[in-house]
Amino acid sequence: MDVDIDLRSLRYFVAVAEDLHFSRAAARLHLDQPTLSRHVRRLERDMGVELLTRTTRSVVLTSVGEVFLEKAREALSAADAAVVAACEAAAGQAGVLRVGMLVQIAPALRAEAFATFEQRYPNVEVRPIGGFPYVDPTFGLAAGETDVAFVWDPIRHPQIETRALFQEPRFFIFAENHPLARRSVVRLEEVEDEAFFGFPPEYNDDPTAATWSDFYQLQPRPDGRRRPVGAEVTNRDEWVDALTRGKAISTTPATTAANHPWPGVSFVLAEGIEPTTVSIAWRRDRSSPVVSNFVHLVQAIAAR
Repeated sequence: MDVDIDLRSLRYFVAVAEDLHFSRAAARLHLDQPTLSRHVRRLERDMGVELLTRTTRSVVLTSVGEVFLEKAREALSAADAAVVAACEAAAGQAGVLRVGMLVQIAPALRAEAFATFEQRYPNVEVRPIGGFPYVDPTFGLAAGETDVAFVWDPIRHPQIETRALFQEPRFFIFAENHPLARRSVVRLEEVEDEAFFGFPPEYNDDPTAATWSDFYQLQPRPDGRRRPVGAEVTNRDEWVDALTRGKAISTTPATTAANHPWPGVSFVLAEGIEPTTVSIAWRRDRSSPVVSNFVHLVQAIAAR
């Protein structure tokens, strides 16, 4: 049965059914009684059923009206909930937020941001997503797999916006039997002849991945020549394996050195190279109120 019923008619009927009195219901709805009666009559006519039994002294629900009242309330409640959900989503107070991350990037800041955001916006589901390969330094943003991400700069992508949160020094990583592995500090000029890491050739066409790799592998040398590549890797396991076997050295942010003391490698403070900038990133072409709320919260926490 195809009947077009508007929400206003449902609200009018429910008011009468609850009061069982047209005058009182009309006053509650800020209507005159004839208008209310006309709407209820039209509803009954459109449905082809009698919902109310009217006499000069009383208004009583029919058996059909009792069944319809229950469903009408459910429909109105669902409509109200839909409006609230839409308004909350428009204000960034509801929805799903996919956050790209590596566990070693800003762990304390990230944990506080997640906890505070979930408390402040309980109707937003926060989904941390990890496991991205090193060839994707955007942690899912470039492919649209995430909405926002904690990243290590530099991120060079035409649709990705970043906001710097803080900086941290970088360390060299050597195999533990490397001649420089037991030093407390190593200067840039002391590794000029060392082999570093690179991505396989098919990833060098990606300017975002190439720029990011060059920064952490100190490419090129100060004189413009490319450093030798001792190992091509796409993920952390390949990277750690090549490090421990002495195939190449690398640089890494301080949090990796502090939180991931892998067997077989040594972390030595690097001198004479730029620090790492930890940033929050998002796609400018897919921003939303939820993303904006999260970015502003993360920036506020980092500022403290």
